[in-house]
Order: sequence, then C-alpha cells, then structure tokens
Amino acid sequence: METVFTYGSLMFPPVWQHVVLGTYVSADATGIDLARFAVRDAPYPGCVIAPGSNTAGRVYFNVSGADCSRLDTFEGAHYRRDRIVVRLASGDVVPAWTYVYLLTEQLSTNAWSPVHFEKELMHHFLATYSPTQNPR
Repeated sequence: METVFTYGSLMFPPVWQHVVLGTYVSADATGIDLARFAVRDAPYPGCVIAPGSNTAGRVYFNVSGADCSRLDTFEGAHYRRDRIVVRLASGDVVPAWTYVYLLTEQLSTNAWSPVHFEKELMHHFLATYSPTQNPR
C-alpha cells in the first residue's frame, strides 16, 4: 500500500475514480520542493523537482499496488513516479509517490489553473484521457 500525491487532473475525484478501482482516503496536501507548470498544448500540468518550491495538491493513502500500476499507465512515458515529501494540513510531513514530468522542454512558464481545469476542461479530459482498460 502506497501514499500518492497528485497535483493535476488526478486531484479531482471524477478523474481519480476513472483511473483506479479502489476507494481511498484522501486529504489536501502540499508537495515540498515541487513546482507545477502548464504543459504546452495540453489540459494537464507537469511538475518538476524544484528546491524551495511547493505545490498544492491532494494525497491518497494506502493505494494498492494494482492501482499504482493503473496510475503508471495513465501517466504514461512522459512521467516518472518519484518519491517526494508532502506536508499535510495537520503539519505532519510524510513520504509519498508523485509523477514528475520528464519533457521539461514542453513545460510552459505559465501556471496551470486547477480552477480552470475543473470548470472548463475536466469533462473533455475525462472523455479523452481516461484509460480504456479500466472497467468503470
């Protein structure tokens, strides 16, 4: 069982539930030494390790190995699952897995907006990016 930090589309329950099969407890959290950027010509963001930067997101607890494999497939070859540290709202700091974006030349200097994604892009994203192997 793993702890997984999400900072983009997966921090929204409708997207998360399209990818995983299990039901998990989650909480708001901040990824430490992690910077989020918009990806050019894409509705989702990418994060890179960046000492001194922090990124708001959502952490899921006790994620099964099978669902971590589903997340790996969903994220694809442009992301690598890396271990980071996250701060919970309680102030506790815990290790977690997250997906670091590998194609840094595709990152924009623009910030990625979770509010814009949720209101304007999520419906299309779900139709386009959900993994086909998920039976839900």
